[in-house]
Amino acid sequence: MGSPQHARADEPGWRSRGEIALEARAFDDDDEPLTRDRALGFLARLEAGHRGGGLGVQARAFARADAYDQGRSTFVVEELWGEAAGSRVRLRVGSDIVNWSATEAFHPADVLNARNLDSDLENFEKVGEPMVALQVRLFAGTSLHVYGMPVRTQPIFPSPNSRLNFGQAGVDLRGRHAIVDRDGDLSDSTFGPQAAVMLRQVIGPADLTVHALEHVDRSQPQAAIDYTGLAPDLRLVFQTMLQVGGTAQVVLGPVIVKVEGAWRRFVRPSDAVIQQFSFVEPGDPNAGPLIPWLGRDHGAVALGLEYGMVHDGGAESTFIAEGQAYLGVADRAVRRTLNPFQRDVLAGYRFALGDAGGTEAFAGAIFDLEEPGEFMVNVSFQRRIGETWTVKAGLRIFRSPAGVTDGIAAFDDADHVRLTLTRHF
Repeated sequence: MGSPQHARADEPGWRSRGEIALEARAFDDDDEPLTRDRALGFLARLEAGHRGGGLGVQARAFARADAYDQGRSTFVVEELWGEAAGSRVRLRVGSDIVNWSATEAFHPADVLNARNLDSDLENFEKVGEPMVALQVRLFAGTSLHVYGMPVRTQPIFPSPNSRLNFGQAGVDLRGRHAIVDRDGDLSDSTFGPQAAVMLRQVIGPADLTVHALEHVDRSQPQAAIDYTGLAPDLRLVFQTMLQVGGTAQVVLGPVIVKVEGAWRRFVRPSDAVIQQFSFVEPGDPNAGPLIPWLGRDHGAVALGLEYGMVHDGGAESTFIAEGQAYLGVADRAVRRTLNPFQRDVLAGYRFALGDAGGTEAFAGAIFDLEEPGEFMVNVSFQRRIGETWTVKAGLRIFRSPAGVTDGIAAFDDADHVRLTLTRHF
């Protein structure tokens, strides 16, 4: 984020950096008066921290205001923590971002943080998660990470007028949530026990992790109708989930092999909750698909390959191939509600010029193998201008067959270009 003259993050003393940016987006006109086909946002991000004597503090946050869509304006805390670190143990308390991912576009293991859903579909921005994090170095190359997360952080949903809104135009999904706690009951509390543990092992060219966590899942909410009010009300129900999984990344010369996997088991809501959202008695043989809580337990596996090559003059090319599959869910309709990339592959190419301006271009496409004709294209370019400016441009295209309404099809008319001009300081 900062320019090269800033101190390294691990050096003792105070450090700070920041950026201000103009972000423009232009969508293909959908002839819908409730949506905004243009976006012009002002973003400011600040970061400050101090290290010394085994102690450290860190703060990073950004704010965005949009001239066309006030509902897109937001303030996000990414980091706000203090830590005490020794040679083998580190204790960190506060909001932090945790990265459990090894792959480029599909991230079945990386679910600990809530996300800003008004960002890239395959790589949503992370929101800082309040936690107590303990890291212990057990042996050379082996570390244990334990997390306690007392706050049920909510994702940031797009504005109801945003072209990237998951619901129908004008439907505000913000605040329409309910939480199923670890006992299967509904809870409106912001606080609740959540925990995770991860073991990491580095062996030569291989970086391996295994993990287990129990938390309120925010990445796969269940859309349900609440029948207890005066009128039926759409709610997004976040269920408590147990996940076990891991990642592997192995460097074999110019080839990098990446694997992520996870198995997820959702806490089944109590009979009272099922009745509230299904308007049927639990066990009713005529309920059928009106009970949306069954058959959602599943596994997800992503496999990726990267091949890099260096050209004369220092430029680099990277070829990327990835695939993801959701397993254990026989019902195709249920599977497609869990993730837009349940049977998909990515083919991508990144070119880095290796010049003083850090010029880099990327082109990639994600294809749905289960729904022929459904795909997403992403093209981007970025370059630093002088020491303090960066320009980024991109194009995103979504396509789905006629009659398909889930998965990538939710954004079928949301093709757009974007341009960001950033001033670093």
